[in-house]
Amino acid sequence: MTEDADVVATTPDGAFDVRMATRAELSALHAVQRTAFRRIALVLGMDPAELPPVAEELRHLEDLWDKGMVFLVAVDSLDEVVGTVRGELTGGTVHVGRLAVLSEYRQRGIGTALMNGLEALFPQAERFELFTGAEASVPIHLYEKLGYSVTGTDSSQGWDLVWLGKRGRGTRRDR
Repeated sequence: MTEDADVVATTPDGAFDVRMATRAELSALHAVQRTAFRRIALVLGMDPAELPPVAEELRHLEDLWDKGMVFLVAVDSLDEVVGTVRGELTGGTVHVGRLAVLSEYRQRGIGTALMNGLEALFPQAERFELFTGAEASVPIHLYEKLGYSVTGTDSSQGWDLVWLGKRGRGTRRDR
């Protein structure tokens, strides 16, 4: 597994560590993202190619990496990537995106550990925000369990989205 200094969160059973991804792992986390969101698209009766997390190309992740986007990975005892999430701090708000866990590893605390790890990396954040599909009851339940609440809805992209947010621990210094 990962060196303890690199670990930002661990699942309750200790089987999976969460740490910042390396640039070399972008391909593996891209594969996890595409696999997880492809499954979701099929469950929802959508063409997977129309879902942005499936259509996103590796070079876009590399560009985001170069611009400072934080990517976390959940890894097993062999250091294989089984889950991922990303976040970016802008003006006091962390925009959370693309939480994904391979289906064979779901319901093992990995999504919770990824979110806890991301939040721990941004103690200065005033707020955390994300969106998900309105029909995605399992992720919505997870986010609500972590203290997120629904802040709005949007149907402008061709499918129904739900926006969720929660207060961070940070405070603005310019107030």
